[in-house]
Formats: sequence, structure tokens, C-alpha cells
Amino acid sequence: MGHSTGTLQSADGLELYYQRWYPDTEPRARIAILHGIGGHSGQSTFTHLIDHLVPLGYTLYGLDLRGHGRSEGRRGSVNSWEQYRSDLRLLLQMIKGTGSDQPVFLLGQSLGGLIVLEYALRYQRDVQGVIAAAPALSVPNTSPVLATLAKLLSPVLPHLVISPNFDLSGFSRDPEEVQKLLDDPLTDPRGSPRLAVETLSALEWTQAHAADLQVPLLLIHGDADPIMPAEGSLAFFKSVKIEDKALKLYEGGYHQAFIDSNREQVLADVAEWLDQHA
Repeated sequence: MGHSTGTLQSADGLELYYQRWYPDTEPRARIAILHGIGGHSGQSTFTHLIDHLVPLGYTLYGLDLRGHGRSEGRRGSVNSWEQYRSDLRLLLQMIKGTGSDQPVFLLGQSLGGLIVLEYALRYQRDVQGVIAAAPALSVPNTSPVLATLAKLLSPVLPHLVISPNFDLSGFSRDPEEVQKLLDDPLTDPRGSPRLAVETLSALEWTQAHAADLQVPLLLIHGDADPIMPAEGSLAFFKSVKIEDKALKLYEGGYHQAFIDSNREQVLADVAEWLDQHA
């Protein structure tokens, strides 16, 4: 397995960090990965996924969202949702600029899952399929006081850092995997009022336009996810009209399926779906 890193310059001049993991042979397809809030492309969330998919012939690109990981930008903040959309398009342009003609898929976890779904709805011709794991398609299980506070503060203190008090034990039923996230110095699960408001707006728009999706879809969610309720994924999936859609709802599953105790089944399901669409 090969590995490389690089940076992309965003439309507003930020250096965005990305990583690439690739097989020794010509790849079957390329996959752009987006993490969730407070995460980054190198977090342990994606270690098993990378180790599983690269030997099968897939090249994976992981982007650190602005304000996350090794990318520049205000920590846990964004001026507008359009910036996430623009940054992802920049990554895809770089991927497609390699001259290869293999299909390109999007894969997003949590906040990243919402970003890739919203993007695919707006730019359907850019990708050949979408995988969304526990996407932010419903209001997370955080304090309602924080949600109200975010709306009030967004116009006056948009980039104030607020801790949502996520209990990382809800990310996986495997305590060793939870500890890896806790020990990761780049893990920073905080957000700003503006990020909260922009995410809610993107969530509502994405749910309202689910029927417009025309690219193959794989939705993954644990039915016991204590961070992001699975109801949002179920509602979105029900609204999607195309036949080429699949939902994997894992009994007892927590928020991050790729590091949960049933991850071997999850990874096998993802690989099978990719094999059918690559």
C-alpha cells in the first residue's frame, strides 16, 4: 500500500490538507472520504476501512475539512455551507485531474455524510455513487439549550467555539477504538454557532430534496446510535426514488460503524457494494 500527502488551496486562500492511500496496481475506483465534526482524515475511524479497501484495488483520498486536523481555518467553524461544498469540489477536481478514468465515489461519516449527500444532490454528474455512514440527517442528541444558543449567537458571535459535550463512548462499542479517539491529539469535537446553523440549514435542504438523487446510494447507520439518531437516515432513504439504493441498519450499532464491534460485517458490506458499482 502506498501513501502520500498534500495540500490544496481553497477559494479563500486556506491550505487544506489531504492524504492518499493507493494500491500497487491500477485502481478499480477512487473514493473521496470526509470525516465528521472534530475529526480528520488520519483518525482511527478510517484505519480499518483503508486497510480493507486498498488491497481490493481502491484508492482513497481523505480531506481534512477546513478548521479541522491539519487544515487551516477557524477551529470547528465555517462561514457558510458553500465553503464545504467548494472544498469538496476542489478535492474532486484534483482527483479527476490525475488523468485516470476510473469511477469516483464519495464516502462521508456523520457531518461528512451530510456534506457528500448534499453535494451529490447538487452535482450529480461529478460522482458515480455515494456512501454515507451515520450522516447528519437529523438533529443530534445534544442539549436543546445549546441549539437555541447557537441560533442566537450565529449573527453576533458566529465563530465562538462551543463544546457539544459529545460522549465519545457513543462512537463505538469497542472500548479500545474509543480510547484511540480520546488519545488522538487532533480530535477536537467542538463547533461554532455558525457551523450549527449552517448544518441545520443543509440538513433541511438535503432532506427536502432526497427524491432528486440520481446516483447510486449506500446508507449505513447503527440503530442504537446515541450521537446521531438513525431516524434521519431512514426518512432520507424512504424519500429517495431511484432503485439503486441500499440501507444497512445495524442492530445495536453505534455512531462510527467502521470502528464498531461489528466492523467486519460493515466493511464486507461496503466492499460488496463497491464491487457492484466500480
